[in-house]
Amino acid sequence: MKATEVLRQIQIAIDGVRNDGQSVISVTAMGEFIAKLFDEAETSEAEPTKALTPEQQAQQLEIWKATLASDSMHSVEMFKSVIEAGQTALKSAIVINGGAAAALLAFAGNSVIKGYLVPGQPVLVRFGIAMLIFSIGLTCAGFGTGFRYISQASYAAAMRARRPEGATKSKRWDQLGGAANYVSIAFGVAAFALPVWGAVRAYSALATP
Repeated sequence: MKATEVLRQIQIAIDGVRNDGQSVISVTAMGEFIAKLFDEAETSEAEPTKALTPEQQAQQLEIWKATLASDSMHSVEMFKSVIEAGQTALKSAIVINGGAAAALLAFAGNSVIKGYLVPGQPVLVRFGIAMLIFSIGLTCAGFGTGFRYISQASYAAAMRARRPEGATKSKRWDQLGGAANYVSIAFGVAAFALPVWGAVRAYSALATP
């Protein structure tokens, strides 16, 4: 198989994926596709008499195109599911922390207005600490959402810069996206850990004389 034939088959496969409505190609699938072409070229060079006929090559190409499109679609859907899962988790953290902080604020405010508690009392101070913890958890969830956006924006910029002359720039965007992703995860974990601590402090304020 000549080099021009290999390049032509790669181009045909990419065009087929594009015509199927896919804009992302799986690196794994592309690597397998090129490896098969390489093996076929080696076989063709070693045993010219056993080279595939044009019909067989066309059949193999259709199989590789279908596999490439399937793997690319699977990668895209998995990426979307990860993004949606992270978004749902951060929204849940915002609801949990925000709802708990609002409930404690309403309870403490109502107790002070009706004269049940006086500002500065130990029990009210403990409730205030618990409310502060929930508020910090809410802030962490907000920061996690922000860094999640930065992460996705960086990965998108890396994809746009992913060409030979922009390889270094693409790598930097990838690194920034990875760092922002880890920071977002850390804020997300904190946003779920802090409500537990806040709930313990609120219970202690109620149970301790």
